[in-house]
Amino acid sequence: MAGALIFSLPWDVYSVTNGIWYFPKGGHLGVYLGLLPIEEYLFITTVAFLTTTVTLILKYKSRERR
Repeated sequence: MAGALIFSLPWDVYSVTNGIWYFPKGGHLGVYLGLLPIEEYLFITTVAFLTTTVTLILKYKSRERR
């Protein structure tokens, strides 16, 4: 999960500070950690967790077929 944050956060901060995307008022809780709302951190870690889980399940299932 830390790896996902290390690689994703610089891109997110760059994108927000350069106007590539933004977080509209009222579209999040309003709690910021640095330049990003807390939901962005939760989203990054949740997606990383989901991707890791699916990968491990598929790896386990492929071993069962052998």
